[in-house]
Amino acid sequence: MNLQDVEPNRHEDVAKNQHLVPQTYMKAWSYNGNKSVWVLDKEKVSMGWVSRNIEKINYINHFHDIMAGDIYTTEDALNEIFGALKDFDIATEHGKLQSFEEMNVYFDEFEQWIISDKDGKVLSRKEKNILKECILQSRYTFIETEWCRQYENNWKSFIETIEYKVRIIKGLEEGTASLNSEDMRLLMTYLLIYDWRCKRGNSILNSVMQVLKDALPEITELLQPGERIHSFNETIYDEVVHGFRIKVYDDWLHGRDGVLKKYIEQYLEHLSFDFLLTDDTDPFITSDTPAFMFVNKWGYNEHILVATPTMLITTISTDDNKKFIVTKASKEKVLDYNCTIADNADILISKQNNIDIGTLLRIEDEGDF
Repeated sequence: MNLQDVEPNRHEDVAKNQHLVPQTYMKAWSYNGNKSVWVLDKEKVSMGWVSRNIEKINYINHFHDIMAGDIYTTEDALNEIFGALKDFDIATEHGKLQSFEEMNVYFDEFEQWIISDKDGKVLSRKEKNILKECILQSRYTFIETEWCRQYENNWKSFIETIEYKVRIIKGLEEGTASLNSEDMRLLMTYLLIYDWRCKRGNSILNSVMQVLKDALPEITELLQPGERIHSFNETIYDEVVHGFRIKVYDDWLHGRDGVLKKYIEQYLEHLSFDFLLTDDTDPFITSDTPAFMFVNKWGYNEHILVATPTMLITTISTDDNKKFIVTKASKEKVLDYNCTIADNADILISKQNNIDIGTLLRIEDEGDF
């Protein structure tokens, strides 16, 4: 076998800059034709609102890819990543590696592997390095591809249709309209997808993982760059949480039973929506956390999705999930939700750059920033 002919599965047609908040979602807040939004970084408040291209925010390189050594992987992913090793024998201190799964488990010990071809010839260090680079550059891109195909590509037309229907129902537009069970199911699905996909991640998962962190504080120690599976994961804890999230996404996008499916079914059984409508003069902001759960002023958990600049969707408890509420939000109500959005995010996104930062961040003295 000529190792110079070994080619990694790079999937050049699939984005490496993978958006946790989809670009198609952020485009609704663009002020110049789907290209740029006004951004406020809460760690750089003194800079104020800054214009940013939506391609350049809310992404992490290779976030949805499965790669060599990942905690969670699949048979298809292993075949793509380790396929170049199919005709080699690999001896290690653990014995002969019999499967791609075992190769993945012990990939961090690659330098100690003794790799032989089918004729028994042991590969040189140079030849091993060729194979290693092939493995490291290979990636399994199913999740990124399927997010686009199954959900992102349809978001704009879906949510525009929902808002149009809701405005008719409220009497703000002429015509007749209704929301059916499929509309409600897909809305709930998007709410939870955007919640799970944001950088902060799902709050319930985070609280469960905090128990692990408290029990094993050593897993929060920094990993050296060469020890990391993904460069953005700085600790073992980060790798574990990321691996679990990738499993949740993979289960859902393959149509398997899993955490996300259970969440959606439970939400649909016990919750419905209040659609809060506004207009372009008093729009909702959004953020790097477009959907999240928080404790409202009455002490109840409330889960919201900032759907568009003129429609925010919030959950309400109900014994009849066919019922829903449509509310024309007051200026004060919009501001209150915008402040809550700001409380639960790191980067704020707006169509306007004249929103008062002190009010939004609940800062009484503007000199504080």
